[in-house]
Amino acid sequence: MIVREFSMPQKTIEDIYSQMDKFVRDTAEDTALMIVLRGHIYIEHELEEMLKIGLKEPGTIFKKDANTRIGFETKLNWSVAIGMLPMDVRAAYANLNILRNKYAHKLDADLTAEDLKGIKDGFNTGTNETYKKFLEGSTDEQRNSSTWTIRRMIAVLWLHSKLAIYNYNQDKIDKYATEKKNVEWKIKAAGWILSEELNKEVRDKNKIKNMRKDLNAFQKELNKIENNNLT
Repeated sequence: MIVREFSMPQKTIEDIYSQMDKFVRDTAEDTALMIVLRGHIYIEHELEEMLKIGLKEPGTIFKKDANTRIGFETKLNWSVAIGMLPMDVRAAYANLNILRNKYAHKLDADLTAEDLKGIKDGFNTGTNETYKKFLEGSTDEQRNSSTWTIRRMIAVLWLHSKLAIYNYNQDKIDKYATEKKNVEWKIKAAGWILSEELNKEVRDKNKIKNMRKDLNAFQKELNKIENNNLT
């Protein structure tokens, strides 16, 4: 599948494959109704995860009080607003939610070509490429089946929501590593310059004082970066 085409550690690939297998099993229903309802639950869970790691204080939103529950569309909009999901794929998720609500109000509702088109038209370049991969090796009979098609479309949206979380976390890790390395070099350089000054026969006390002040400031900066990474 598609996961191996993304640059990520082998352990992460294996974890996503494992979750993907469970997703495929849980959405292996005969009816479009159950596929949509289960797939919608899976994707809504990922939206919640995006907000929990992307918001500074997610606890103000995800309260135990049932009266404060927020809906799928609000979670989707916030996920886009904080940059976890691309804006150009929002429509696909939104149209899946519309389809889910249609089933929620009428269990015998039909899955129409227009429903499928609404989701497909909302795909961006990345989700389109993944969807094409999902279609490889399929038969005309499968591609003409609305149930078979909606299952693949939902799988694409779920997978990309998982990858969005991974990419967000990876960006944070890369940013932390870069910032930490830069400050560590500042500390190393400042320590070397201070050592050179201390080894001189004639020392400039004010200069040494300022150097120690700089070194202390760099160390505080490093501590701040490391503490922020833990939160």
